[in-house]
Amino acid sequence: MTEKIARRGLRIPEDYDADVFLQTTVNEIMDENVKVLSPNTPLSELADRIARHDPDLSVRDAWPLLDAEGCLAGIITRNDVLRALEKPGASDMKLLDVGNSALVTVFPDETVHEAVARMLNHGIGRLLVVSRSDRKKLVGYVSRTHLLSTRFRHAQRQEVREDGWLQRARFK
Repeated sequence: MTEKIARRGLRIPEDYDADVFLQTTVNEIMDENVKVLSPNTPLSELADRIARHDPDLSVRDAWPLLDAEGCLAGIITRNDVLRALEKPGASDMKLLDVGNSALVTVFPDETVHEAVARMLNHGIGRLLVVSRSDRKKLVGYVSRTHLLSTRFRHAQRQEVREDGWLQRARFK
């Protein structure tokens, strides 16, 4: 059967491995050091920082918005900023006016597979990781880069060759 499949040009995996996305939790891949912004920050201030290539902001294309009590209020993306700057009165806008307060989030104990599905279902490239006990408490950030690096690290581990028992016995 595999010969017929191979003749049709389909790739046949050498092994049948469980999907790394099903074996990994969001907690294992999330970034816990997230740069957050205040929802009351003027849009013009963020635009200026982006234009100056502020190193705190240049790492990401989106930033969570946390209010004065440390509660998650929304998220703003670089594209949100660019679209808002084209509108009249942009200089008077605050980040929460421009960002999105209808958040799509994930919990740290969910699988990466669930996070990927949520991102695809909502057409977004990042998820904010929130505490299961308090959905307004930000605990991390997951982007497409985190997802791809999970798959890449797994592939690298699969390529590492370990000495078998015969090799170990021969050199003793």
